Amino acid sequence: MRGNFRWNQEVLAGVALFLGVFPLLFMIAGLLEGAGVPSPLFAVILVSAFGTLCFSLVMDLPFVVIPGLNLVAFYLVLCGELRLPWRVALGTFFLGSLVAFLFASIPGWNRFFHRLSPNFRFALSGSLGLLLLFRGLLESRILVPQESGWFGFGDLAHPRVLAVFLGLFVVSAGYGIRLKGATCFGVLAALGFSLWRGLWSFGMRGNPPALSPSLLFALDIPRALQYGTVGLAGVVSVFVFFETFGSLGGYLMRLSTLGVQGSVTKFSRGLFLGTLMAVFGILFGVPGLFPAPESVIGIAERGRRGLAGVVCGVLLLLSLFAVPYCSGLPSFFAAPALFLGGIFALEPLSRVDFVDASEGIPAALLLGMTLGTLSFAGGMAFGILGLALLGLSLKRGRGIHPAVYLLSAVMLWWLLVR
Repeated sequence: MRGNFRWNQEVLAGVALFLGVFPLLFMIAGLLEGAGVPSPLFAVILVSAFGTLCFSLVMDLPFVVIPGLNLVAFYLVLCGELRLPWRVALGTFFLGSLVAFLFASIPGWNRFFHRLSPNFRFALSGSLGLLLLFRGLLESRILVPQESGWFGFGDLAHPRVLAVFLGLFVVSAGYGIRLKGATCFGVLAALGFSLWRGLWSFGMRGNPPALSPSLLFALDIPRALQYGTVGLAGVVSVFVFFETFGSLGGYLMRLSTLGVQGSVTKFSRGLFLGTLMAVFGILFGVPGLFPAPESVIGIAERGRRGLAGVVCGVLLLLSLFAVPYCSGLPSFFAAPALFLGGIFALEPLSRVDFVDASEGIPAALLLGMTLGTLSFAGGMAFGILGLALLGLSLKRGRGIHPAVYLLSAVMLWWLLVR
């Protein structure tokens, strides 16, 4: 991590990253526990800390690595709707993640990413902002699902929503006046309001967490094969690969627009390491570990180097000692950080050309489906298919990388079987 950079700036960015993801880990652990995984909180924080440290040190960029909500949701589908035992579901995820890792190990992904049009890559970066903004609205319950299947306003007078509004105001005002650590002040303002209104309280609840021995290498691959989950493992592999692809690509493009030299050239290394993290997490009983979209919170707070990610990883490790006092930490505390990260990541949308059909339609499909499914995999499925089909129909296929057609076939299969 050589070079001229401000240590205090990187440290503040690391603290902001930590405050933006720490509340989410409690929610993720609660979802896994509901699927039968025994005492997953310690494992979730531990693998997130080590993944963040490894990724930030290798990439020298402010990354955070946590389980992806979409991947965890699919794991819950395997355990719930398909009634797979949690160890068998982990085995299925391991097989799928391993396939994604092997696919990411193929040389040439840097060249492929550079051959994607700048228009598509800018849309990918902008979709990162839309995803975080909508996630913030859902976590805060400003938007809630309706019986009709659409979303509507929640109870805007609820103290939880008021806490988020206060945090959002502090973040926005701080960001507007270029206040260092605006994210930290916003999250702390929401926390203080919640403590005042009794939404949450500090206090020792239960014993200190520990890594459950039953989680280590708990994956059951032989039974997964007996259950015939090879097709499901294929679906998992597409999920893992394209969630990593979308999050990483959008993040690196945002750094590139900020003038961070050589950021986009790290795409191939990041894709390899990101899919490796997914395999690593499952060995500790945690599915869906990947470089998360929340990483953009760090660069919104002016973090530009790996030191910010290292600070976040160290804080996650230290937080293991504070977990007994933070039991039941609400996930809406992260909403102000998600809002700021989302707003910051929207800037590349101003560079997207929607006039040219062959460029604008795939970009619009990518943006719309990422927001509609809250998933990079869903957005890229339609975006990549749009690139291939329009390239052929408008006789511009020669300018498209051949891998686009291969990925289009894979995504079409994924859409049909999922």
